[in-house]
Amino acid sequence: MLADADVVFVSGGDVEEGMRVVEDRGLCSYFRDLSRAGKVVEGVSAGSIMLGKHWVRFAEEDDHHGEIFDCLGIVPMSFDVHDEKGGWTELHALARLLPAKPGEYVCGLTSKCAALWDGKRLTALGGPLARLSCGPHPRQLSDLAP
Repeated sequence: MLADADVVFVSGGDVEEGMRVVEDRGLCSYFRDLSRAGKVVEGVSAGSIMLGKHWVRFAEEDDHHGEIFDCLGIVPMSFDVHDEKGGWTELHALARLLPAKPGEYVCGLTSKCAALWDGKRLTALGGPLARLSCGPHPRQLSDLAP
């Protein structure tokens, strides 16, 4: 059914649970193959995070320290969504856990914007995307403007 679909849509919810379902069904590489073959794959909320490389899980008693886990990696960077009012707390935690590499960053999609990955370049749509450098001391980078 997915092979015949015009678009593969990954819905929101819980990133970790969503990835568990995809992994349990052995669909990670299938989603990647569909995308590489030119199939449009889109996500909303947690689905957007799942399309990226990594996300972070926190222990129940500590939401400042966490560990990263792999997502689908269809887009070669990591995201958080709609936490602009919260200061991107989880995005900062994720950025701290990822190695510092020149030119690499994590991205925050606000509630009023979207991002488009065309296979080579990330473009902001409808509003700017927040960006943080990766490494033990992430810093705010200039927003990616539409």
